[in-house]
Amino acid sequence: MKSLQDLKFVHVDRRVPLTPREVRRIKLCRKVEEQLRMAQAAAEGSVFNATRLKRVLDPSTGERVTKEVPKRMKPWWWQSESGRLCLSVRYGS
Repeated sequence: MKSLQDLKFVHVDRRVPLTPREVRRIKLCRKVEEQLRMAQAAAEGSVFNATRLKRVLDPSTGERVTKEVPKRMKPWWWQSESGRLCLSVRYGS
């Protein structure tokens, strides 16, 4: 039992997991930030390209590789007939 004697034990507080409400709030904040960046790009006349990481199977080697692929994003805003800018928050699955 020499290996147990060599171990150094310390007290560490366990990290408190996020509640489901906090997780949803963080997700919504990230999506709102993406929409803001998309709106800023549209105002400047440029295109906003959001990307995400996706694991795909390489057909030639047969191994899984991580690729950066574009996200499909729809704007949450539109312009009404009266010329006002309207916003609909898309929240959920």
